[in-house]
Amino acid sequence: MPGRQDEFRELADAFDAMLARLEAHVAEQRRFAANASHELRTPLAVSKSLLDVARTDPSHDTGEVLDRLQVVNTRAIDLTEALLLLSRADQRSFTRERVDLSLMAEEAAETLLPSRKRTASPSRPAATSPPRADRRRSCCN
Repeated sequence: MPGRQDEFRELADAFDAMLARLEAHVAEQRRFAANASHELRTPLAVSKSLLDVARTDPSHDTGEVLDRLQVVNTRAIDLTEALLLLSRADQRSFTRERVDLSLMAEEAAETLLPSRKRTASPSRPAATSPPRADRRRSCCN
């Protein structure tokens, strides 16, 4: 804004900069909360579906349902811990490393579909480097 160049102008500019940083921080926190809610919805929806199947189909193997519920619950706990870690960490503090995506996809398939027959297998490993906290989530969502 044009005007006098004095200590009041410097103070006003400092306040403007501070407000811009606060607005950016609030927007970042809102995005994080929305993303966390979305990520937590997936394991909860899977748990609900498994419980619905167990309730409506008494002939379904209860042991299998309990095993899958335990896997999904463990996944939700891991996800919660990852989200807490992300909420506290500076994104630049993560070290990048190569990841075998075919192995991640296979682990996700075993977790989500343990009783299904797999019909595809990768011909060569694909690699990328997501942060460690995002690996399982990237395949299981």
